[in-house]
Amino acid sequence: TNHCKDLYVEDCVMSRFDAHENVANLTIRNTVLGHQCFNAIGHGIMLVENVTAYGNSFLNLRGDYGSTWDGDIIFRNNTWYPNAAAKAPSFIGGSNAGDHDFGFPCYIPHKITIDGLLICDGCANEGYVGASLFNCSPSVMNGSGAPDYNDKSIAYPYFFAEEVTLRNIRTESGKGFAVFSADTKNCYCTQKHKKDKYSFVPNFRCKIEDTEMPEKSLVPETSLSLEDFGENYHLLPSFELKNCRKVTVNTNAPAIIKFTDCTLSGEMTGDNLKIVSLQ
Repeated sequence: TNHCKDLYVEDCVMSRFDAHENVANLTIRNTVLGHQCFNAIGHGIMLVENVTAYGNSFLNLRGDYGSTWDGDIIFRNNTWYPNAAAKAPSFIGGSNAGDHDFGFPCYIPHKITIDGLLICDGCANEGYVGASLFNCSPSVMNGSGAPDYNDKSIAYPYFFAEEVTLRNIRTESGKGFAVFSADTKNCYCTQKHKKDKYSFVPNFRCKIEDTEMPEKSLVPETSLSLEDFGENYHLLPSFELKNCRKVTVNTNAPAIIKFTDCTLSGEMTGDNLKIVSLQ
């Protein structure tokens, strides 16, 4: 699959799909992927529809080539069986510490759409905390320290997604599906956000509809101080939630949130939240 363009896979049973280098425009339909699921880097449009995949991540963006997809990805009506031993599997996996020049800019996909997903995690081991879309641990997102987002001090940034849409996602375990697995302090966005006393201008937008929510907070706690937010490339998210139940919001991180036909789990807390609408 290296350097292939407009690749189409349908009605197949494979141990894995693995694009070691670059693939442009990829469609996979009505297919079963085995223990290593789906490995790729590339650009363009990726469409994955009616696929059953087994593995720790549904899509693994290969770390040896910068974990990059310079484009958009669409997942429709898929089924995912995470490894039973995994405590916190991420739907999209990858690794890029921001300290190596791969010869091209590296991106988490710009726009990510998941419309219809069943996560078969009912047989997970003790200690399982649930699945998330992103693994935002420091080893994945631009190194181990908190970078200076004001002057782009990271030599080779791993640019974060711009827009995410999640719709109709269910889990067998009842643990729900989180957007972020951990503190987002190392997420480096393509555009600057703005936060001052009177206004928020986000640089990441997420729409969630009819999706099973996790017990953990929608917006994770952050180890950054408010002085680290101003006008820079650190992630400042905007969320629009519709028809979601038992949403938890308990965070010190700044965020913009709009709720429509949702129920909250407990008291909503966060001094730096901007709630634009409760309907």
